[in-house]
Amino acid sequence: MEVIDRYVYAVVKRLPEKSRTEVERELRANIEDMLPDSYEEADVHKALLELGNPAELAEQYRETARFLISPALYGSYIYVLKLVSIVIAIAIPIAAFVTVLTDAQPYGPIEFIVQLFVQAIAMAFQAVFIAFGAVTLVFAFMDRVDKDKKYAQWPYTGKAWTIKDLQEVPASHSRSVAKSESIFSIVVGVFFGIAICFYPELLGWYSNNNGDWSIVPLFNESELRVYVPFLLALTAFSVILAALKLIQQRWTVRLAWLNVLFNICNIAFVCAFLLNPNVFSDAFVATFAMNVDADLDSFERMWEMCMYGIAALSVITLAWDGINGLLKSRK
Repeated sequence: MEVIDRYVYAVVKRLPEKSRTEVERELRANIEDMLPDSYEEADVHKALLELGNPAELAEQYRETARFLISPALYGSYIYVLKLVSIVIAIAIPIAAFVTVLTDAQPYGPIEFIVQLFVQAIAMAFQAVFIAFGAVTLVFAFMDRVDKDKKYAQWPYTGKAWTIKDLQEVPASHSRSVAKSESIFSIVVGVFFGIAICFYPELLGWYSNNNGDWSIVPLFNESELRVYVPFLLALTAFSVILAALKLIQQRWTVRLAWLNVLFNICNIAFVCAFLLNPNVFSDAFVATFAMNVDADLDSFERMWEMCMYGIAALSVITLAWDGINGLLKSRK
């Protein structure tokens, strides 16, 4: 019966791949034992309600209990931490190399390697602390935002679990959310959030004069500081949204509207950020113009038009993303 398939799917999709087949076989056997010889759909509903919330039942099938973050969120929490760790593992060596390379103090080969190692360790400790703390705070907030723990009854529906909450076994991908989309959002959001908020001095125009590296910063740090709290909030919002997509694995009306809200906030930030001429340093624009052999006045006008163009493209892209999510949620 279809409702049994949907219930079994709701349980096993929350389990590791290696145990799904065995759990599915055992769960189907348990359901059959609970049903009379000649059963009707009402009997099936009664049996499934006795078994209870699929999310809680899935936790019972796990070999070890997990309580750092609530069981309903723990899997997604660990998954996001792994993604963030990958971002840090890629970004830190690059950032450390650039920092040591552009240091005004000259280093010999051995000193360079030692300084690179020390700088990488220092950056790694800082980045791991920030990333782990930020992700943990985000998931702790998600875990505690509903004091009644309604999502523990069924994830993010705001009501007790019922048979109607069971998803159909996916035969079509029209409403599904690709994991790659959520992963990309987390990686890009965390990477740029950390880079702009904590290492803005590494973003700029690099030049090498007789072996000495120098950097012209992209941003005016005094002006950038105004936007840092908003960027951090947007980064946290993007992680929450991506985590919800990983949990739901399909577009729902609530998820689509949350995506719309995020895109509206994103549009407001992008427009305010890109269209503020004081955010970008005059020295960077002048250096850029000089290296492309362009007249400074003409280049500044072109730079301004590019910022308007990027802002307009961002508005169109984000607006379409919000509309597309709403359309998929209603299919």
